[in-house]
Amino acid sequence: MLVAMAVLTIVSVIVIAGYTKMNNQLATSNLAYDIALVFRQAQVYSSSSKGSAELHKTVSSGKDIYGVRFASLYDNFNNISGENKFILFSENDNDGQDRYIDQYRCGTGNYLNEVPTDLKGCEDSAEYDSTYSISGRSKIKSFCVYKGVNEFCYNFDTLSGDILYADVSFYGPFVSSYIKTDIANDYDYLKVTVVSAYGDYERKVLIYKTGQIDVK
Repeated sequence: MLVAMAVLTIVSVIVIAGYTKMNNQLATSNLAYDIALVFRQAQVYSSSSKGSAELHKTVSSGKDIYGVRFASLYDNFNNISGENKFILFSENDNDGQDRYIDQYRCGTGNYLNEVPTDLKGCEDSAEYDSTYSISGRSKIKSFCVYKGVNEFCYNFDTLSGDILYADVSFYGPFVSSYIKTDIANDYDYLKVTVVSAYGDYERKVLIYKTGQIDVK
């Protein structure tokens, strides 16, 4: 009986551990696909808007551009991390002037030094649409942008990085993406890495300037 109980205990531990691991992997995969779906949502909103931007990246007055923001902090003032949130936003030019897509980012202001670098500044602006909160068995590990061979990242594990936020705006008849950070414009692609709570499983969401969205 003791031997049987010992065997049953060992088998139960193995099954529970495998079940927990499977759940963590499933939650992380679901998070990656949920993020990709929000990017696709922004893409669809931009393409269906009567004011979808022209291919040459000039945005005519009154035209809507939708995008997604990731940031190192949710709230700069209170030093609240942004690892479990991201935001869907929309841009609308109401001053009657044509603007270029590189001037479109979340929050008041058109240029790099004029917009908030956190999520709350975006959330408090008229351009805010929705906040997506992440809870449970997975979280955002990092977000990185790439230009040629150059990589610029923010890593939530180390609470450090080269960039404070990344905005991806969608425009044009082919719904291309324009990727911007607090240091520069027009990157080749963005990579968002999500990880399980125990750090043993990762998925990556990639958004290319062509508008292609991949989950790996």
